[in-house]
Amino acid sequence: MNFGRYKVIREIGKGAMGVVYLAHDPNLDLQVALKVLRQDRVVGESFARRFLAEARALGRLNHPNIVRVFNVDEDDGKIYIAMEFVEGKPFDETMRQKRFTPGEVAAFGIEVASALEDAHRKGIVHRDIKPGNILVGRDGNLKITDFGIARIEDTASHEQTQAGEILGTPAYMSPEQVLSHPVDGRSDLFSLGILLYELGAGARPFTGGSLAAIFKAITQDEPAPITDSNPTFPGDLSQVIMKCLRKEPVERFETAKALAAALKGCIEEERPVPDPPPPGPGGPKRKTAAYVGAALVVAALVAGVALRQGFRKEGPAPVADQVRGVPERPEDAKPAEPPARDAETAPVVPVPKEVPTPQTRAPAVPRPRAPAVPQAVAKERVQPVPDPLVEEDLRDAVKNYEAGRYDVAIVKLEYILRRDKDNVRAREYLGKARAERQQVLEGWKKGLEEAPVSGGRKR
Repeated sequence: MNFGRYKVIREIGKGAMGVVYLAHDPNLDLQVALKVLRQDRVVGESFARRFLAEARALGRLNHPNIVRVFNVDEDDGKIYIAMEFVEGKPFDETMRQKRFTPGEVAAFGIEVASALEDAHRKGIVHRDIKPGNILVGRDGNLKITDFGIARIEDTASHEQTQAGEILGTPAYMSPEQVLSHPVDGRSDLFSLGILLYELGAGARPFTGGSLAAIFKAITQDEPAPITDSNPTFPGDLSQVIMKCLRKEPVERFETAKALAAALKGCIEEERPVPDPPPPGPGGPKRKTAAYVGAALVVAALVAGVALRQGFRKEGPAPVADQVRGVPERPEDAKPAEPPARDAETAPVVPVPKEVPTPQTRAPAVPRPRAPAVPQAVAKERVQPVPDPLVEEDLRDAVKNYEAGRYDVAIVKLEYILRRDKDNVRAREYLGKARAERQQVLEGWKKGLEEAPVSGGRKR
């Protein structure tokens, strides 16, 4: 079974709006997640036009914690979205398998808030933040999926309704969603606050035995602080999460960026002072050396006190007597013979520290300098050798760009820049491809608004 150029491998999921398949993209030679809209959801040509226009706008999202949308199209009246395929599991499975520490709760919130900030700045609201829409890859990275799909699905809600059917997941909806008020990015922050509360307290803040009871709790009830059910949970982190759950959007964090900053502040305050590193293999020897060094310092201090006492009693010797017999060069020095004197009556004359021992230094021998290397030659020596694989991928990306396959070119150029971030030519063509692709999207949107959808293959 094929949808456009995509060859279906197997079904991997099913939802209220359609079926998700694992498919292969022969143009990019990679596996994608293909979400195909259910036929009974396509209630008219106007809905199809709005769905395609909204879904194509999701291609602007490019964040490491957001599942990428590669393509949106229609095949024989069936609308589909080709998205990045993430090998992993939904976050709700991770929630059932472990209990999160306060630091892990804050770190999770920072990652999700960072992705939300990127989307909100581009005018896209998720509207359905919940554990099932957050994937955990094999490398542990988080990916938010179905980003903005809730808004696309909302276009059908005015034309087709069913008993008991609502938009979004009830337990994670914001008050403005329940009341059918206009929503913005702060609605996503409320849903994220519910999820963070659940991670910290071990239970959801708004519950009920029926849909009406859940909606009443979301719009009217104030949840207890997380510290009531989890006394070890940090109070400042609990306050940040509780601010996300304010009923009025103006009382929450203004942006996802502000929420991420508040969560980072909680992590920095709770970060413990690191313990000193354990001694290595030579630990005991180092301790012994330290003790010996301390003993030498004490001995030097005692000797200094004795010398000063000797100066006070006998007085320092004349400078001429002290420097007499000092060799002019170090190599002329000979071992001094002890003078013949009466050990009982001869005084010990100490040498004061303030008098330096005169020495003559040998003249410095000039070192021959290496010949100067011309600047152009130096640049040639440090210039890295181009990776032949990168160059081959770049040639292929340029060919796709020149052929008008901007989606393919963008994916390949972004892959090249991940391997070689300083590739000027790849960055130049990536900017061109994105600009051309934006013009195509705007042309498609204008065409869809002016002409009805006739079905069949679009490209």
